Amino acid sequence: MVFLVLGFAVMSPALAAHELKILYAFCAQSGCPDGYGPTPGLVKDHAGNLFGSVYVGAANKYGGVFELQRLSKDQYTYKLLYSFCGIPPCAYGPLGAMVLDTSGNLYGVLANYGLHYSGEVFELLAPTSGGGWTFKDLYDFCPQKGCPDGGSPESASLTYAGAISGELYDGVSPLFGTAAAGGNPTDDPGVVYELQPGTDGNWTEHAIYKFCSQSNCSDGVDPIGPVIEDGVGNLFGTTYRGGKCYQGCGTVFELSPSA
Repeated sequence: MVFLVLGFAVMSPALAAHELKILYAFCAQSGCPDGYGPTPGLVKDHAGNLFGSVYVGAANKYGGVFELQRLSKDQYTYKLLYSFCGIPPCAYGPLGAMVLDTSGNLYGVLANYGLHYSGEVFELLAPTSGGGWTFKDLYDFCPQKGCPDGGSPESASLTYAGAISGELYDGVSPLFGTAAAGGNPTDDPGVVYELQPGTDGNWTEHAIYKFCSQSNCSDGVDPIGPVIEDGVGNLFGTTYRGGKCYQGCGTVFELSPSA
């Protein structure tokens, strides 16, 4: 008697192939008026439109903010919302993912120049009645000697309560971020900062933690990445240096509000 055994290959859903589709390729025209060098991270609104930034290129050659407007499934159209300038005190070089609020406004960080040549946080106000996007400077770093408020907010996106769960920013609660320099003028170790909007439309910045505050900088130096917020006020992040060794080891930290 002969038994015939038939084998069936079953592909696990986790191992199934994924198809990649290019939604938009930058520098589509000569001179790259659409920009190039997209910064890490996109943000999506409830309609499925995507927002992001490019570090260089665009109309003024110094980076910009763009939207990929969703037309249908896997179909998008590109639109340059704002192009930054490179003449001081203008700032340029957007970094990290944008923040989108419930009114459709965008927030981001610029690493270069600004009023004090140490970077700034900005807002792009959504257009009304068919107009264009309006740039608003929320905060310029390092207005004082030694930059006790921080400086050079490099490679760090902003965050807020609810961001980790995908909620849009409410526009009134604090924004949090890191700056790789400033804090302590002797060591220039960097800070974690909070930006609080006021009822008058002005924003107040506060360095809620200055690194190298512990012996031999065991708490870390150079917080060059973003922080995340856990929904109850605790912030988590990393430092590039400090910890077990000043020059290269680094740390993972939790920053909790005091009583």
